[in-house]
Amino acid sequence: MDEAIERMKAFSEKEYEAIRASYLELDDAKMRQAIKEAKDYLYITPQNIQSFYFERRPGMSAEELQGEMFMFKGYEPRVLFQAKHYRHSQLGNLYAFYTGPQKRLHMLGYSDVFYMANVDGDLKIVSRYGLDFGPQDMPLTWEHADGMRIIDPGDLLEVRRFTPPQMQAHLKHYEQEDQPL
Repeated sequence: MDEAIERMKAFSEKEYEAIRASYLELDDAKMRQAIKEAKDYLYITPQNIQSFYFERRPGMSAEELQGEMFMFKGYEPRVLFQAKHYRHSQLGNLYAFYTGPQKRLHMLGYSDVFYMANVDGDLKIVSRYGLDFGPQDMPLTWEHADGMRIIDPGDLLEVRRFTPPQMQAHLKHYEQEDQPL
């Protein structure tokens, strides 16, 4: 589990660097390199598509990029709330990482669950689910966003908590150790 946690933290940093490059780096080659380094953490095949929403078009002028720079304000590496380790029937060790968004909110809360598994000898993010934001008192519901569909993560083996969310429904989920998506 320690290796998967470190890998998720490293992904969060690389994702932040890629967002930063998309909004602030004038050199297209450096921007593409930053995005490539973040995508290296994702398991991408024709059947398992994952993407980033923040990639900008290449060839922007300094003036055009200047107009985009204000959008970078508020971005930061994701907050990691908790990690869950499962024994999945096909993937083996499967890790779920409950994270906050890339952009600061007024209260700490979930935005995504990233699933990571060992694929081709390397820990890769195989799936992402996004939180369906509804009223705070509703049970949490998640929508498949990218990658594999994880219907049943399997048997829960371990839970590690890092930072408690501030939103009530998110905190309730955080405190219920045996609750998968």
